Amino acid sequence: METLLTAWAENDSTSNHVLACLSRMGPAARPALPRVREELTLQRRSGRFRNIPNDEDLLAACHSITARL
Repeated sequence: METLLTAWAENDSTSNHVLACLSRMGPAARPALPRVREELTLQRRSGRFRNIPNDEDLLAACHSITARL
């Protein structure tokens, strides 16, 4: 968990990959919820490419994780 969150903090273009990992982790990803929720509050979210489709994918991943946990 610490490695994933550190990677995300140090390089925001890893967010999509980190969220994919968190999604596969299921309940073990619960400690990452504060960071996932924080991402949802940002006006300019992170991600590989700062475009609308990528942002929508990022939002969907964040919402999916928060809903399941």
